[in-house]
Amino acid sequence: MRKSDREAFLGSVLGNEQPPAHLARTVIEEKLRNAIIDGSLPSGTALRQQELATLFGVSRMPVREALR
Repeated sequence: MRKSDREAFLGSVLGNEQPPAHLARTVIEEKLRNAIIDGSLPSGTALRQQELATLFGVSRMPVREALR
């Protein structure tokens, strides 16, 4: 999957609103968990920190923490 296609797919699955800074990790973690559980994010989907950070309008740190 091309980068632009992957970014569009992730945006459609996860949304792209910027969470409040103090809740960024929690919001991102919850969105990822829900997308995995409900099957909208298939297994094997590449989750790149920088792409997710750009999608949510945050730095890589809250994304990295959410993926732990």
